[in-house]
Amino acid sequence: MESQTYQKRIEADQEAGLALGIQAVPFFLFDGRFSISGAQAQEVFAEALEKAFGLETEPVSLGSSEMACGLNGCSI
Repeated sequence: MESQTYQKRIEADQEAGLALGIQAVPFFLFDGRFSISGAQAQEVFAEALEKAFGLETEPVSLGSSEMACGLNGCSI
């Protein structure tokens, strides 16, 4: 990265992701409690949104992480 303008924000985001246990991209977090890792079907996102705006109280991980990019590259 040539410019250091956003370096501290990027590092803070990386640390926050690691603290949450995020190990691959793409990764989506809804309402701080519902997560989707990897490329998922539209239905998985609809389920996450319904749960995030519903009455669920416990953290939930939806979908599979088979189609995700991690520290060692991507797998599909």
